[in-house]
Amino acid sequence: KAESLEFSLALVALMCEGYSGRRLRKLPMVAHAYHITGGAVDLPIMISALRATVLSLARDAQNVMIEV
Repeated sequence: KAESLEFSLALVALMCEGYSGRRLRKLPMVAHAYHITGGAVDLPIMISALRATVLSLARDAQNVMIEV
């Protein structure tokens, strides 16, 4: 189980390649605000929220490029 969590987190980290430090600092807060209800969460849920947030940011960036 720990190996799968490490692998999931490593995938999220790879998805964040090229992000600015500012965006990386805000990522956990945005993930919690948009993808988690309640207070404290387990690590698998947080990793899933981080992944969903990174995917959302990628879609938003793609949409901006299409509009330009």
